Amino acid sequence: MPKLENATAKAELGRAAWRVLHLMTLRYPDEPTEDDRLALKSYFHLFSRLYPCGECAQEFQKLLKEYPPQTSSRKSASLWLCHVHNQVNARLGKPEFDCLTLDETYDCGCGDDSNKSSLVSVESSPSSATSESYDTNGVDVVKAMTDAVHDPTILSHGGAALQGEFEVVASGEGVGLSADEVDEGRVLEKEEEQMISQEQVGGHEWRKSQVVKEEEWEKEKANHGLD
Repeated sequence: MPKLENATAKAELGRAAWRVLHLMTLRYPDEPTEDDRLALKSYFHLFSRLYPCGECAQEFQKLLKEYPPQTSSRKSASLWLCHVHNQVNARLGKPEFDCLTLDETYDCGCGDDSNKSSLVSVESSPSSATSESYDTNGVDVVKAMTDAVHDPTILSHGGAALQGEFEVVASGEGVGLSADEVDEGRVLEKEEEQMISQEQVGGHEWRKSQVVKEEEWEKEKANHGLD
């Protein structure tokens, strides 16, 4: 595709494209068939070839090679796209996209759909910070399963539970443990250990440990040849 010279047109095109992509992953099945997975993966690769901004298309193709589309569930697809979006924002010097408001930013206007909410949500009220239970039926937190769990404020509002959800997603993709090795009891145990670690190590060291975990996760993905 040729280079798109008009900066205004390029910006408008980008906003529209991200809206379509985010809505697509938010509406993607919780338990996709093999055909669904192939369709989503193919869509992103074809999108990167035909996107009507040549230099933008090339950059997106590079991102697809570095971060292959994750298609095992709605959670993994939405989390993956959120991460890719923030890679683009970082390159362009734009603010990081707030995935905590993903469903609000990209509301499809579909109404009250029980199938819409499969991601985890974090309550922002002070009372939720001291609660032992967490709402896991919202669609407003892909980011909390990635970068946001490093923030001490987010951690106090349920970040450990979100990190547990992220590890379940990673297991579903074949990273580290197989899906049948990760049951609810083990996830809860990991959450408790992580919360204790946070208190002992402190905010700074905790964030450093999370960076290491992310690097290990990326290595695991590469070793398992995830799509």
